[in-house]
Amino acid sequence: MHENGVPVVAAERRAAEQAASGKTGGLHGRGAVLASLLAKETAMAQVIIRNLDAAVVALLKVRAAIHGKSLEQELRDVVAAAARPDRDDLLATVDRIRAMTPAGKHTDSVELLRKDRGR
Repeated sequence: MHENGVPVVAAERRAAEQAASGKTGGLHGRGAVLASLLAKETAMAQVIIRNLDAAVVALLKVRAAIHGKSLEQELRDVVAAAARPDRDDLLATVDRIRAMTPAGKHTDSVELLRKDRGR
C-alpha cells in the first residue's frame, strides 16, 4: 500500500521523524495524524460535544458513579478506549507488514549472531 507514491511504512517513519523535529508542514492524511500523535510534547486537547441527549448524559453519570469517577474522567476513559485500535485493526497492520516481507527462505539470526561472536 502506498501513500503519495511512498510505501506506507516509510511514510509513517517520515511522519515520526518530522514530528520529533516539530515539523509537520506538508503532511496530510494519515501522515499528519501520526505526526501529531508522535510529537515529543503532547498537548492536551478539549472537545465540546453539543446536543447530547439528556438521557445519554444521565446514563454516563451513572456509569461514572459506578466506577467511582467524575463524569469528565469517565468520558476521558471512554474516548481513550474508543481511540485504541481493536484486534482487527492490529491484525490488519500485522498482515500489511507481513506482506512487505519478501517470500522465501530467510537467514537464521541465531546463526548470524554465533558467527559474529566468534570474531
